Parts: sequence; C-alpha cells; structure tokens
Amino acid sequence: MNRLVPKLNNKLKEVNVKFILTVDDDLFHSKLTEEARESIINVGRVDISKCPQLYYESDALFLPTLLECSTANYPEAMKMERPILTSNLSFATKVCEDAAYYFDPMDVDDIVDKLVFFINSQELRTELVMNGKKQLNTFFTSEQRANKYLKICELISKK
Repeated sequence: MNRLVPKLNNKLKEVNVKFILTVDDDLFHSKLTEEARESIINVGRVDISKCPQLYYESDALFLPTLLECSTANYPEAMKMERPILTSNLSFATKVCEDAAYYFDPMDVDDIVDKLVFFINSQELRTELVMNGKKQLNTFFTSEQRANKYLKICELISKK
C-alpha cells in the first residue's frame, strides 16, 4: 500500500479512493506510511455478524494476496454482489473464474492500471457482479462439502 497509494492518487487526481482494512491497529500504524494511511480506513478485526454490512458499505473487494489456502472473501463478495479485484494466481482464478478482475500482485504498476480501469468502467463492474452470481451456483453447500470430507475419511480408513 505504501507504493500503491501514491501512484494511484497520481493517476486518479479527481477520484478519492479509500481502502478498508481489517487489521490490528499496531500493524496498521507500524507498517504503513502516513500517505498510505490517509487513503485507508482501518476498521480492525470485524465480527462475522458485521461482515455483510461491511460489504454493503464497500464498492468492491480488493484482495491483493500471494497465498490463500482457504478464503471466504471471494464467495462473500459474490453473495453481497460486489465486484472482485484480486491476484492473478491459480487459487483465485480457480474460485472466481470470470467473476474477478485480475492483476499481478508483484507489480504495483499493473495493480494501479487495473484499479484505474476498474474504477472507470461501470460495464466491467456490472459484468463481474453478474458473473459472481453465476459462479456462486457452482460452489458446494456446506452439507455437500462435509459429505465429501466424510467420503475421503472413509476411503482412508479402509486402507
């Protein structure tokens, strides 16, 4: 964020972009520059019951990440009808498919370019939301996932 915010602000002079973070205050203040903090609203840890409201108050899910072994962020954003911008890595593309707009998480210029295009394209944002609604229908229910885990355990126990 320390390198991203100045570049984004330089390209979007007439648009005031605010990012919402959910990190502890110590981390927020120790790792971010003053300029970056001015473009961020840090709400700290969020109780799960308050997540829908947080999505509702946000325009999109922006999730730059290098490793996710399991995240609810993508389906949550889809359920809350929020477009997704995230890392162009296999775990994200497998879950989101065409319901997200992807960037190289190691290339600040690519992230900025993608954010600028995203902000200026209502058509893209609408398409991502529509694709997210469709993508939600491809996910297993919690009962289906539990049954799959039980079958795996059964197979292992028989060996």
